[in-house]
Amino acid sequence: MKKSIILFALISITLIGCKVFKGGKQLTQLSFEYNQNANVNYGSVFPIKVLANYSNGKTKDITSKSDLTINISGAKYQKGKVYCNRYPKNFEKDTIKIDATYRKDDKEYKQSLIIPFNYKGKVDLFFNGQKGANGATGSKGGVTLLFRNGKEGGAGDDGLDGERGHDITTFIWSEGELYFIKVYDMTDDVSYFFKANSNTLAYNINAIGGQGGDGGKGGNGGDGRDGKKTEKKTKLPGDGGNGGVGGNGGNGGVGGNIYIFIHPNAANFKSKIYTNNSGGQAGKAGKGGRAGKGGTPLEGQSATTDGVAGANGNPGLFGANGDVINIEIQEFDIEDVKNN
Repeated sequence: MKKSIILFALISITLIGCKVFKGGKQLTQLSFEYNQNANVNYGSVFPIKVLANYSNGKTKDITSKSDLTINISGAKYQKGKVYCNRYPKNFEKDTIKIDATYRKDDKEYKQSLIIPFNYKGKVDLFFNGQKGANGATGSKGGVTLLFRNGKEGGAGDDGLDGERGHDITTFIWSEGELYFIKVYDMTDDVSYFFKANSNTLAYNINAIGGQGGDGGKGGNGGDGRDGKKTEKKTKLPGDGGNGGVGGNGGNGGVGGNIYIFIHPNAANFKSKIYTNNSGGQAGKAGKGGRAGKGGTPLEGQSATTDGVAGANGNPGLFGANGDVINIEIQEFDIEDVKNN
């Protein structure tokens, strides 16, 4: 009887403990965790976590859970990181809204977060020319049907020239504590719209010429056939084929032209503007193809010769810098720039 009472008491204590433990781990709500000092600006990327909060005061990172759904507006979200849009096509509200939904044990938990842009750090804008395509590799030399020698490898194709950097016109003005920046890409006929404030360190506007494409590798020379003896005749070994010549690298593209007009009410923003319209990098020379090996002679047959490795192509030329970088403080009609 005494043992039964002790056993009952132990079972009771265990059940009570389980109940308390289970109740102490009850999920109460979701929350977000991110560095509130992170740069939230055009092109910025910063990590964010979604946490499950429990009634015992503990939290659990559920960012990678399959039962978690993230919807975001004003930016893009992927694998625990927020990617701010680098090229907005209108003056957006510049806030990021994140909605998290977590389904657990037939229950649904929701939480939302709004992150305003703080415009910290620098903004890098690229209006560079496209890289020229690389040249194709030359064909591999096989063996001729009628002869025993290896065939010469085909020449690598030349890389194409890089494209010209885009021509860019930018207007900058201020309204209250914000600076407004409109960048018109004249090459693509499209405008982009940005804001900045005193937190902004720099705007880097690049219109660099495209890099030249690399020359294609020359094709390898074909190997000569080995000496061969049959009942009817003996066949001589073949020489190795020469490697193909490498293709030439393409030339770098010319840099674009950059025109920047700063309204007098935003004159102090001039020190935050940096530009680059240098010419594109030269394409690399294609390497010559490997020489084909001579075939192995039978006893009594003359030795064969290997082919000659193909010559390397020539590298391309660097592109010329753009003709104009013009930055000036000048009056303009703000409303007209906004609407056109």
